[in-house]
Amino acid sequence: LYGGICNKLQPGVYTFPGGVNIASDIYFEGTADQSGWDNETDVFIMKITTTLALASGIKVHLHNGALAKNIIWQATTTTSLQTNSHMEGVILTGTTATMYTYSSLSGRLFSQTAV
Repeated sequence: LYGGICNKLQPGVYTFPGGVNIASDIYFEGTADQSGWDNETDVFIMKITTTLALASGIKVHLHNGALAKNIIWQATTTTSLQTNSHMEGVILTGTTATMYTYSSLSGRLFSQTAV
């Protein structure tokens, strides 16, 4: 599983030609220096052609100084965070954004149409 505990996502741009349904926990790996300071320059950009969905109970985890404010999720249509899920980052969505019961977000959520 790419982005799983054994293969964490590194800073960079990721492009997905279709919708993304995150069905298991994913991990973002920063590049904090040995003093433990967060690296403000670690940026993760997730470009998604259609929908972004985070399944029920699924979590996004930050490791080694990765910062929520430096993770950008760009979905051209809809975004949904299902029940008991947790997302990290800034979400830019084209039409609608839905957060279901007990879902949470460390970051921001912007929609061109409706939240």
